[in-house]
Amino acid sequence: MWDTIGIWVEAVALVLIFVFDYREYRRQGKDRDEQHKETQAQMKIMERQMLATETATKAAETSASAQQAAMQQWIIFQNWCTRQDLGDPKGHFAIEIGFEIVNPTKLPLTMLSTGVRLAQRHESWRIHNILLAPDSQCTVKLSNVVLHEQEANAYQSGGTLAFIVYGITDFRDCFKEKREQDFTGMLSFSRDKAQFTLEWFPDNPLRIRVQQNGTKGTA
Repeated sequence: MWDTIGIWVEAVALVLIFVFDYREYRRQGKDRDEQHKETQAQMKIMERQMLATETATKAAETSASAQQAAMQQWIIFQNWCTRQDLGDPKGHFAIEIGFEIVNPTKLPLTMLSTGVRLAQRHESWRIHNILLAPDSQCTVKLSNVVLHEQEANAYQSGGTLAFIVYGITDFRDCFKEKREQDFTGMLSFSRDKAQFTLEWFPDNPLRIRVQQNGTKGTA
């Protein structure tokens, strides 16, 4: 009898253990489902945050690019003039050519250097490192530009001469970016006046030299 009761008690205990284990398994399963759902929700939140950050970054980059494009800077060349240069040591008839580099933009820039070549006869390089405020200018002078005898006679008698001009200049803009700007054209001049007309001439020798050697000439 007692053996039978013991068997039943043991069986009931096993059933209860099974029920408790099953209920615990179900509860843990629900916890795992909730944890899984919570993890998915957190991942979605992180994805949205990453997307928002990426969108904000792209918007900032686009805004900065648009701002930089709107604040693009350049320089112009004006007030060309000539006069006789009396400093030629060999007694040749020479002239001095001058012009102004102007910052026409609304922000300052730093002029770094300028190279000018007059056809095949004269070349000059100048290092500036000058801060140009808006609408301000710096003067460049090309000294000891020797004229041939016929050119000198024509110049002295009031005639007009013309030189092809090749130029290259570089400056640092308001964003601290280094920029280069070519200028080529025709310089027509006499004793009384000078006029520079921008024209595009291919194969700027100064540009070719910089591209090939990475260096510039000397004054």
